[in-house]
Amino acid sequence: MQDIPQVRDDLILEIEYLRGRLAKLELDLAEVDDVTSAGWDDLNPRQDRKPFEGTFSFSGDFDEVDARGVDLSDGGVCFEIGGDLPFSLQVRCGERIVERSGSLAWAQRMGNGKCRFGFEFTDLAPEEDE
Repeated sequence: MQDIPQVRDDLILEIEYLRGRLAKLELDLAEVDDVTSAGWDDLNPRQDRKPFEGTFSFSGDFDEVDARGVDLSDGGVCFEIGGDLPFSLQVRCGERIVERSGSLAWAQRMGNGKCRFGFEFTDLAPEEDE
């Protein structure tokens, strides 16, 4: 077990780190203060969703991605990149195959061990009705 002076020093370092992170977050928030006045939903309206039972395959349109570390723990790492992650998407619905381009919008790990991904289409929609 660590001795009390070492624990105290570790806690002081952690507090200093957290104060620095808080200061950065406050600066970031000040840059986007429009969000507080307009509200998140007003800035990012959600489009209508329709049930879909087709299948997808997707592959990344990138090689190596440079990223900046945000935080690190024994269980994983958080990082950010300077732009979108582009993907090629192939959608199969019955006999019909549609190819689209998109970028990763969100990812979510489900409680059942599965993952969900949201892609934002970055190309023009196909001419015919989907």
